Amino acid sequence: MIPYVFISYSSTDTDDALLIKSTLEKNNITCWMAPGSIPSGSSYSSEIAPAITGCGAFLIVLSQKAQGSNWVFAELENAFKKGKAVVPFNIDGCSLKDEFDFLISRSKQIMALENRAQALDELTATVKRLLEAAQSQMFEESDGFDIAPQFSFLPLINQKNSNTAPSANGINEASITDPAQMDSRAENYYFGQGVEKNFKKAVFWYEKAAEHDYSPSEYSLGWCYNHGEGVEKDLNRAFYWYRRGAEHGSPSAQHELGVCYDIGRGVENDLEKAFYWYTKSAENGNAAGAKELGRCYEQGKGTKINLELAFKWYKTGAEKNNRAAQYWLATCYDEGKGVEQDHVKAFEWMKKSAEAGDIDAQNSLGYKYEFGIGTEKDLAQALYWYQKAADNGNQVAMFNLGICYEEGVMVEKDLKKSAEYYKMSADKGHQRACFNLSVCYYSGKGVEKDPEKAVFYCRKAAEQGHLKATFNLGYYYYTAYGLPTNYELAFYWFKKAAEKSFTKGCYYLGLCYANGNGTEQSWTEAVKWYRIAAGDNYRDACRALSECYRNGTGVEADPQLAEYWASRG
Repeated sequence: MIPYVFISYSSTDTDDALLIKSTLEKNNITCWMAPGSIPSGSSYSSEIAPAITGCGAFLIVLSQKAQGSNWVFAELENAFKKGKAVVPFNIDGCSLKDEFDFLISRSKQIMALENRAQALDELTATVKRLLEAAQSQMFEESDGFDIAPQFSFLPLINQKNSNTAPSANGINEASITDPAQMDSRAENYYFGQGVEKNFKKAVFWYEKAAEHDYSPSEYSLGWCYNHGEGVEKDLNRAFYWYRRGAEHGSPSAQHELGVCYDIGRGVENDLEKAFYWYTKSAENGNAAGAKELGRCYEQGKGTKINLELAFKWYKTGAEKNNRAAQYWLATCYDEGKGVEQDHVKAFEWMKKSAEAGDIDAQNSLGYKYEFGIGTEKDLAQALYWYQKAADNGNQVAMFNLGICYEEGVMVEKDLKKSAEYYKMSADKGHQRACFNLSVCYYSGKGVEKDPEKAVFYCRKAAEQGHLKATFNLGYYYYTAYGLPTNYELAFYWFKKAAEKSFTKGCYYLGLCYANGNGTEQSWTEAVKWYRIAAGDNYRDACRALSECYRNGTGVEADPQLAEYWASRG
């Protein structure tokens, strides 16, 4: 049988698909493409599955429209299940929807938007290589070449030599000697393509390929050790394989090695080495590496801060459809970092990122729609994106929905739902959600009053520096709300609030000094903090300061000042 490539496309992209088919056929590549390849009298649905079964490579003409086609998705899913080599040819620079991303995330996209001729050359070379590998595999599995009609859409049935030991899915694994084929076999087991998913067997084949210094397999071994897939999780071994893959030229391994040095995973933290490997990865075309390199330049990690270069690399990653890079590029446009501020462009990139599944972008997009930043105000869209981000686990979006339900913004007011969203966000550690939930338990808003829970979430917010929570926790210790009285801890939290100029914290700190609660009594210190709080027109502090001037405690007696502060209290 002559190996052929199956071309999957949306009818709206017919012109592009025909150009691709013509280019491949000029290079002696046999193509199967509906409707022309469907025999007269046959139906589309009866011919597609056998055609995919028999193909040596599956080419998807990828576009925004194609991702909206049920037929294209069904064909791709069929090819994926049969373990076919998938070649995504992206004609409009679209970001991948989640369901497409899952099926082709490990396949290299050929980007054709900017330089179609160069992309077609790359496509031709890729398809030729895959079909040659398929023909070699077919010959090894059979008694010889199968001289068949140009198109036979029945599944290929091979006659086996009696001394051949075929393995899973009819492939003679003993005959696999090429590292690229070993890696492909590993991918079959890793993703369950044409065989039952088996991480241990995937690792076996990755290791076989890695013996030949095959960098994609070295990267994949690093991934398996990093995530404990098919092997016991071992960050040191993960680092070893990432380094091997990086040194042998794998852009993905170079990115992961940068991450290892960046966060100290399996190796001692070294930001300069992280920057070096992010640079190598980005320069070799890795979108995630470009995004991380942008972060290095923005934050000064391993290099000097350079916002123009940060913008450049975010843009590079964004144009390669890295959704995180798209998010950070949007923030550059929003804040004018390394580029002139442009809220419209910020909105456009944030929308791309959100549609590609970035949860931070989804929340930010909701905010832009709510307040009309870079786009027209659209509360329905704002609520949609907040909800989508929250459903995907974004704690900020959960908090925002809590606010919406508490205040009746975009939704009907519902204090119970508000408390539920605050709790979801607070349990993920969101500072303001912790405080708001604490207030809910304190006041009974949407939940039953619960002093212990009020204190619990107040403490979580205070430990993250929330100013009102810092004061409230001191007040709870001072008044024995939800826990035993503890003046020392009350003083500690009042002092932290006062040092950040929180008015009530200043007054209560003065009160602690006046009464010797949790500290040595000091009227001088009491007057100092009363005066600060009184300066903010806090009435209790004005009255306390008036008494100090009237009685000469901590300050020289002064009837006029006593009268002045009394009038303000």
